[in-house]
Amino acid sequence: MIEENKLKLDKWKLLSNELKVAIEIQQIEQDGGIPYFSAIAQNLEHRGMKKTAIHRALNHLVDLGNIDAKWERAEKSWVRRFFLIGENKEYIRELNAMLHE
Repeated sequence: MIEENKLKLDKWKLLSNELKVAIEIQQIEQDGGIPYFSAIAQNLEHRGMKKTAIHRALNHLVDLGNIDAKWERAEKSWVRRFFLIGENKEYIRELNAMLHE
């Protein structure tokens, strides 16, 4: 999860829901976690996003080819792991870094 005290909230508020979700996916992966829906939603709900907006953003990102998903076992259940693909990985990584400058 992106720490609130390190995050530039003024910049964060300007981002689309899709970019917020993509950044959260990248951050969860960077922290060694599995970016599945509940983990993403739990982190973003603290910043005012509703689960329906998160779900729509995930679907839109998949439709655009910005992220992909695969089923993976996490502890005792199966989850759909989301991950960035293509050129978007570097873009999102750099955007996330800019949010912490």
